[in-house]
Amino acid sequence: MATAFSGALFPPTFPVTNDTVIGAAELAGDMTTRDITACCSTMSIFYDGTPDNCCVLGFHSYDFEPGVPSNGNRERRYVMMYASWIDPGLFIGGFEDVTAYSHEMSETYNDPFVDNQTPWWLSSDPIFGGLCQDNLETGDVVEVLSGNPVYPVPMHNRTYHPSNEALFSGSRLSRPQPHA
Repeated sequence: MATAFSGALFPPTFPVTNDTVIGAAELAGDMTTRDITACCSTMSIFYDGTPDNCCVLGFHSYDFEPGVPSNGNRERRYVMMYASWIDPGLFIGGFEDVTAYSHEMSETYNDPFVDNQTPWWLSSDPIFGGLCQDNLETGDVVEVLSGNPVYPVPMHNRTYHPSNEALFSGSRLSRPQPHA
C-alpha cells in the first residue's frame, strides 16, 4: 500500500485525532469496532515502494487504539478495507468495476486483523507467473490465474466483475469412512 495514502488514512499517534480519514470516522462514531468500514475511490492505483511494484487496487487493515475505561481498557481494533473502482479495459483478465472491492471484502471478512497465518501455498499460472505466501489472502491465490479471476454478474443492465475467491467448501469434503 502506498505510504503517503496510508498516512492520510490512519491516525499516526495515540490518542486518535480527527486529522486523518480513519481518525475522524472513529471520533464521529462513523467507524466502530463492531463493523467493517469500506473506503472506496475511483481509479486510484498505487504501487508499493517503487512503480515496478504496481498495481495496488485495494487493501485491508485495521486501526489499533488502546482501551478506554468504558470498555474495560481492552484494545480497540477498527477494521477497514479500501478498494478502487476500476474502469473497463485497463487491466487484462476482466479486472474492472467491483473486482478490487469484492476481493478486499472477502479477504477482510476472512482475515480482519491481517494475522491469519496458513501453511505456505503456491499459485502458479503459465501466463501471469506465480505467487507464494503464507497468509489467508483468499483473493490473491486466484488473481494470478489466467483462467477465471473474475465472475461476470449481469445486473440492472450492466455486467459487474466480482473477484473469484478461494473458499473452503464443507459440502465437498471427503470424509474417511469407518472400516466395516
